[in-house]
Amino acid sequence: MNTLENIKEKIDSSTQDELKMYFIVRKEKSGVSQKTKKKLLEKYDFQVLKVDINDEIRNFMYGVVKEQVNNSVRQNLEINEYDIIADDQNQIFTYSQKNKIGSFINVIDSLQNKQSEIVSMQNFSELFEQGSLWAYSVELAYKEDDISRSLLTFRKISSGQLVVNEKENGNKVSKSFMALFSTQSNKLEMLNGSAVKLDKQVDCIYIDDVFYVLHKSQFEAITGLSEEYKEAAKKIVSELNNTNSFQGLDHMSTIVENNTAIHKKLLKIKNLSNYNNITKTILSKMKKAAKKEKYELKTNDSGQIIMENEKDVNMIVKLLCDYYKEGVVSGKQYGTYSGREIKE
Repeated sequence: MNTLENIKEKIDSSTQDELKMYFIVRKEKSGVSQKTKKKLLEKYDFQVLKVDINDEIRNFMYGVVKEQVNNSVRQNLEINEYDIIADDQNQIFTYSQKNKIGSFINVIDSLQNKQSEIVSMQNFSELFEQGSLWAYSVELAYKEDDISRSLLTFRKISSGQLVVNEKENGNKVSKSFMALFSTQSNKLEMLNGSAVKLDKQVDCIYIDDVFYVLHKSQFEAITGLSEEYKEAAKKIVSELNNTNSFQGLDHMSTIVENNTAIHKKLLKIKNLSNYNNITKTILSKMKKAAKKEKYELKTNDSGQIIMENEKDVNMIVKLLCDYYKEGVVSGKQYGTYSGREIKE
């Protein structure tokens, strides 16, 4: 496993002259069974396209990668194993390629083992129309023990970063166009062509078969994990319903459809399995914990926990996630969704 200093050294030993840039395209697979499509991590095909760039962009992208890593070193960020519920503040997560990333592993394979098969991008407008431009990657080459190696960085592309002028392709692709102020003519002029906004961010770095995740939610979006989490959350709601311990789970289902924040919390509940056997004793503890936030946990005559609105759902999720914790040494109480069970 690399430390931040190791990664910094490898980047410092690379040269911007050898920097390469790629666009990653994602499209739904055709000619596959519905059963396969239901496995979201296998639902899509990814294609890597080489992007020809000039020295100005090459210098910019090289500086972005260096600054992101240097900034992480200056902040002395911890490197921890990926945790589905933890946030990405003040830490970097590691995620092995051996874990679930489905079809996205083909991107890594193409960039590391099939460079000769990667074609250059020709039609930016067509990719925009298809809505398939997914992310971009930067490759840096370095030497280690006189062996040529490379590291990859990835950044998610959002629709707001893309502009294709209607004038260029004759179709109504966008309701806006890109205009630049020319320092030569001192006029605002329409950009002749397509544009993509490149910012000073890196979402993750791939090196030695491991992703180093700087922006967790973006990494999850790039690899398709976030979509997988949503489908898993739906199944967990069904499992909660099968316990017959809850009333009003339709409110939770609505939130799952419209709010990504609940997905990982439900996965945490699944891992803890706190919902499988809610006895009278456990129910009493839940009511006591809820009172910490001056909330009255509602139950019906059958002992089912009642959800009537979003506030109810949020509180029940907290309770099933063991949100309320106590420090063993200090005795202080905390509220957090994160944390790992310590097994003696």
